[in-house]
Amino acid sequence: MARRVLSVFAGLLAGFFVVAIVEALNSRLHPWPADLDKSDLEAIRLHIASLPAAAFAVVWLAHALGALVAGFVCVAISRAMWRVGPIVLGVLLLSAGVTNLVMIPHPWAFTVADVLVYIPAALFGGALATRLPANRNEVES
Repeated sequence: MARRVLSVFAGLLAGFFVVAIVEALNSRLHPWPADLDKSDLEAIRLHIASLPAAAFAVVWLAHALGALVAGFVCVAISRAMWRVGPIVLGVLLLSAGVTNLVMIPHPWAFTVADVLVYIPAALFGGALATRLPANRNEVES
């Protein structure tokens, strides 16, 4: 039980780390304007509205990869063919994503794609981890 709780926590940290790295790279490609007041929500909304589609594609990829890595790390650490952990991680990451989408409006296509990616990506990451030699002989629970 403790291993599974730890695996969910480790997966969450790994997922957030991947998202942070990819989004940091994206901010180098599409930097914030130097004069933007980051405490002004309306200024942030206007900046986001001016971004090209490629910027949103990279953010979506960051969220998908973060969820995938979270699910993978979770199942790899738990050493079991376990689906509950990746689902929990998908829901937690989805909650963080929805919070971001509510605070800062994004284009509708990005919003739909973003909301739909977290749980399947986390499950896919968990499924990939079941192919690890340590997980192949475990009983599903």
